Amino acid sequence: MDCAHHNLQIQKNQYIHDIVKAVDCRIKEIKNELNKLEGSNYRFPHNGLQDFALTPCNIELVHIPEKAEVSEEVKILIEETKQKIIEEMERKEEAEEEAGEEITQWWDNDNATDSEDKTQIYEVEQKESDETLERRHLLSMIAAQEKARQVTRQVKLRRLKRQMWEKELKGETNTPATLETRARAANMIQKYCRKYFELKRKKVADCKRDELLGLRICKKREKTAMEHSLQVSAKRMKLRAQYEIEYKEDCEKIKNAFEKKRGREIVEDYRDEIRDWFRQWYKKMNFFYDIPKDNQGGSTLILNGTVPTPEEYNTFYQTVVDKRKKNKDKSASELKNEKKQAKIEAIMKKKEAAMKKKFEEKFLKKTMKNPSTHPGYMFPKSERIENVLSSIEEYHKRWDDLDELNTMDVKEKYVKFIEEEKAFTEVKMELRPTVDDVMRKELKKLKDAMERDYEYMEKELPEVMIAEFPRITRKKKKVKKEKKLMDIGDAMKHLIVKEIIKEYPRTTFDDFKGEANVIGDDIRCNLQQAVPHAAEIKAIWWEQCSELIRGLNKILLIGPLGSGKTTLVHIMATINDATLFEVDLKEYADEELTAVVAKTADALATCARASQPCVIYFKHIQRLFYGKKKMPPNEAKLNDSLLRKHLIKKLFKQFQKHDKVTIVGGCADPWLTQSGALLKSFPNVILTPNTHYSTTFEILREWVLSNRMVPPDLDIDTLAYTLQGYSYEYLKESLKSFLTAERIVRMAAKGLTTQEVFDHVIDDPTEQKTDYEKYLNWYTDKTQWGKIEKKHIKEQLEYQELAKKYEEQAKKNKKKGLGSEAGSVASTIA
Repeated sequence: MDCAHHNLQIQKNQYIHDIVKAVDCRIKEIKNELNKLEGSNYRFPHNGLQDFALTPCNIELVHIPEKAEVSEEVKILIEETKQKIIEEMERKEEAEEEAGEEITQWWDNDNATDSEDKTQIYEVEQKESDETLERRHLLSMIAAQEKARQVTRQVKLRRLKRQMWEKELKGETNTPATLETRARAANMIQKYCRKYFELKRKKVADCKRDELLGLRICKKREKTAMEHSLQVSAKRMKLRAQYEIEYKEDCEKIKNAFEKKRGREIVEDYRDEIRDWFRQWYKKMNFFYDIPKDNQGGSTLILNGTVPTPEEYNTFYQTVVDKRKKNKDKSASELKNEKKQAKIEAIMKKKEAAMKKKFEEKFLKKTMKNPSTHPGYMFPKSERIENVLSSIEEYHKRWDDLDELNTMDVKEKYVKFIEEEKAFTEVKMELRPTVDDVMRKELKKLKDAMERDYEYMEKELPEVMIAEFPRITRKKKKVKKEKKLMDIGDAMKHLIVKEIIKEYPRTTFDDFKGEANVIGDDIRCNLQQAVPHAAEIKAIWWEQCSELIRGLNKILLIGPLGSGKTTLVHIMATINDATLFEVDLKEYADEELTAVVAKTADALATCARASQPCVIYFKHIQRLFYGKKKMPPNEAKLNDSLLRKHLIKKLFKQFQKHDKVTIVGGCADPWLTQSGALLKSFPNVILTPNTHYSTTFEILREWVLSNRMVPPDLDIDTLAYTLQGYSYEYLKESLKSFLTAERIVRMAAKGLTTQEVFDHVIDDPTEQKTDYEKYLNWYTDKTQWGKIEKKHIKEQLEYQELAKKYEEQAKKNKKKGLGSEAGSVASTIA
């Protein structure tokens, strides 16, 4: 991936990407085999990291192998549509203000009485903008922080002065050291510090050497260095884009020049080859074989040897003639019965093979239940290794000789003579259909002349079996009737007005807080269900992000409100530079009209297909799958059947398998839904992690470090332990609202206790700790991987019990002196 990212040689890109794809497929193949072996799609690699002296940061995956980009036309269209809508809204507001202005003056009022005060000043309520209010709030916070800093400084100075004064009065101050002690201390510092700094200098020098060789990065790069690296990367990307434009223009020029220079010559060569082929067939078989049709490959099949030779055709013809002679005396019913019997025999063979396979699997399960006869596990033969080897061999074959030349066109831009060869091939392929049409006309004339010759000689024309020959197959293309969608501009306008097209914040995996489950592997080895934490979810989500480019994908994210589902969606959209469509189903009411919902679904389909890659996010998807019996009483009524019909069934049918669209559904309480229908629409289920102690501790630590007014010695360990279980978003919002101007000043004067923070967080009665056990139970009982893991643990426990029985029986036999009969006992246990 680094080579592909930094490469400026345009022609090498395809070969490098082929290698990356092949290796990526092989890694996924190994991962799928591990999933089958362990009965779970979550990996807990902490024990492996310890064995290789690595940290979780060493195996974090951030960049995806490949990604597509939204076309510039679609981006411009979205921006223009947004600008038009903003201008229309501003015009409407101005018109409403002008129409609503009624200036009444007191001297024009006929009903005014003398008793009224003519000099009365009418108070006008001044409306302040949100920006002004936000600015005032920030200014008050800054003033409070400055006041808190000054008070804290005064309190600390006063405390230090008092401590020194008390020590002087009590006589506890340290006496100054003697001159001899000072000299000894200086000698020791010089001796050991010199050694320390010598070792440090050596380490820094080694680090610089390794960095120059590209072996490792020893220290964290500074912000300026990272910015410089990003600028260099951006320059290289810009340069590569420029080279690609030049490459395309030069290719077109070379191709046009080649077609002008050698186009007629190529056409004549093609004709001569096909005429020679006609001549060969007529000489050996006394008839002409047809040129294959364009949907079969055309005359290319003649040139590459796919069309049968006269000898092969003769053998095939004799086989067909012999078969006809054999079936000549049989009636139509007998031939029909023979075909029927052949079909029955084929079905019986398939059944026998299936029965044999089933018996082998049953026998294997039986042997696997006995420790003495367990065959162990071997990885099956790989289907992807050949692709990896062939892609690497192809690269070496094409570029090894050129790399040895060490010329600039091999390192940057492109090699011209390769393009000339490519242009020659492309021109030949473009001219082929024209030549085929001309040669088919010639073939028709030859066939007419051959018929006249046979008539003159009073002979029958030979039978030609073209359609029956097995090597010539017609490639039928399935043409699917696509529903006519609405105009893209109108669709964009509708979605922007409905606030479905979102401008999401740039989000990375670092924004999804949490650590790995370091004991997950040990828990799994003890045959218990290991719960994934944030790091495991990140690994799974990275795979889903890389799958966006592959085709249509449907994911269901289940977890409590505020557990990071929206953050994960933003990460996917950011990494792939995708367009985000966000549909909040809480905004839909029971009175929603069918026409409006249908229009929204059509607009979504139109814009999503035009702006690929894209992510469609349905928030609160559970509202469409509650049903009548399980609808919570606090939920507003919703016409779920109408919305499900248009936003799920009809919308999903608009996309093909190859469309770069990922549909994500966020579900907060899946146990209240119709699980079958929900999992049918979203088969891929991911469980978001609970807010464990480590996640809560990280949130609190960031809060303390990012706010200087919070005492750094605050006991966040106890707080993290007591507050674990509250949702991630709620903790962030409550900690943010805790820092008011009044509380900041009070903290500076009196300090801060953990009890105050704890009371503020639990003050909201509507927010309770998450019952995460419900989500785990639903995931285990309803989802595919949950059922597999449950079954796997059950089988492993049964095997463990059998192993214990076998061990006890072996001990008894040893005591009785029947060690030789252990094998027979093992077979009876099995």
